[in-house]
Amino acid sequence: MGTWCHWQNSDDMDSGFGFGLKHKFQIVPVFSAEARATWVGYGSKGSFESLNMYPLEAIGRAKLGLLYGGVGIGYYLFSGDSSPKASVGGTILAGGEFTLLGLGAFAEGRYLFLEADEDDSSGDKRKLDGFGASLGVIIPVG
Repeated sequence: MGTWCHWQNSDDMDSGFGFGLKHKFQIVPVFSAEARATWVGYGSKGSFESLNMYPLEAIGRAKLGLLYGGVGIGYYLFSGDSSPKASVGGTILAGGEFTLLGLGAFAEGRYLFLEADEDDSSGDKRKLDGFGASLGVIIPVG
């Protein structure tokens, strides 16, 4: 189980900050899958009010030594003053992690691909694409 602090930049919103949890499922020594749940709070920018985003993601990743890379798909829920509709998006990521005596730490960079339809009849989209970074700890479970 891992927990982390997260920063996310986007096209249409100010930078967002939040935290998350992840659980890794080891498939073979090099490949694993992760289930992730995150909360990211964005400030207001231009005509957009503050926004909360709740990503639920599935990540496939390959690890060589301390470094890893992966791709994922997610379902992104929103709340806030003028929140967009729930949407599907994707991410690519790269990072490094190490463990010592069962405890560990990781740092990762990622790019989020996400355009969400506005929750009105305008047909406009909110561009939430952007770079993000996470720092976290890994805690053994079970």
